[in-house]
Amino acid sequence: MNKASIEQKINLILENAYIEKSDNYTIIRNQQNYINRSQDIEIEVEKNPSDFEFTNKQVKLLKKLYANLNNSEKGDFKEILLKIVADSQIFGVTAFNTLIHINLFDESFNLIQSFYKDYNNNLVIEQLKMLSIILKNEWNIFSILQIQSIYNWVNDIFSGKNDVGKDYKKYPSLYKSHTPAWVKLFRQANAILVEDLSSRLEGGIDLEINLDQETLTKEFKRFGFTKDLEETLEKIDNKLMVAEDGFDYKNCMDLIRSFTERLYEQIANSLQIKSWKKGDEKESSRVIKHFKEVGLISEDQANLLVSIRHFLSNEASHRLKSQREAARLSRNITIEFSLYLIRRLEIQKGQK
Repeated sequence: MNKASIEQKINLILENAYIEKSDNYTIIRNQQNYINRSQDIEIEVEKNPSDFEFTNKQVKLLKKLYANLNNSEKGDFKEILLKIVADSQIFGVTAFNTLIHINLFDESFNLIQSFYKDYNNNLVIEQLKMLSIILKNEWNIFSILQIQSIYNWVNDIFSGKNDVGKDYKKYPSLYKSHTPAWVKLFRQANAILVEDLSSRLEGGIDLEINLDQETLTKEFKRFGFTKDLEETLEKIDNKLMVAEDGFDYKNCMDLIRSFTERLYEQIANSLQIKSWKKGDEKESSRVIKHFKEVGLISEDQANLLVSIRHFLSNEASHRLKSQREAARLSRNITIEFSLYLIRRLEIQKGQK
């Protein structure tokens, strides 16, 4: 599909937003808890985002269109929507909404920051209001790093550190219609970040391990590993934070297992292991054989890799439900061992 055809379909769907206006959210469970909720202005973010279903018809259609495109066409789709986010007073909000829901929040939010420089931008106000609605009902689709970026950006506005913040300091009266949106985003981001910190502390998640996780994600970027590794770690943390039962903890551990497989594959690619075949990452015996042959790990380290794999399988993959302690331990061990492998990779590549 060429770019013109993609753009035509996008515009057709966006125009429909003014013909068949769609609500963004529907309460699908525990409805008794939300009686008169519309009058409760003190709720910054919903405690149980799983109670809400995102229902915007046009955004869902755009998501389906995006999912059916190849990689080149997806690039065109993203380019078209980003231009609409920046330029269209009519469709800019729906375009931003769509980009958030196809996991392109970073690109779209960075774009908004780049053109939001003064008070004379009513489109941004509406986009920020929409972002606030998503944060309230669906904050779990964002990573903690993304929430932190929102928090930092609003802080920089009030501190006069970015372009719009500097203009706000000079002419505060001109921003009367803007400040409520900033305040709301600040309060929501703060509430989510505090809840995340509380969950980590109460759940026994070592803050030192969190620092190691940050180091690990930086190493992924340095070695050119795929972005989905970092995204998966964030998703694991988000799932642990909102997990309610054994099924949720099993899903966390399944995701941890998938993360390790992806990491082993990326390490093998980095080392250019010629004997590595697609699917080897799913068999620990094959992984340790390859890694030992290139000198990445010793026999003891190979045994540890196998033990971690067996723990993930026995406590999650071969069970219907898992325990909270098993999920938390799996997350912590995986981060530390992954960082260890990265350090071994660094040494190994340095020897070449």
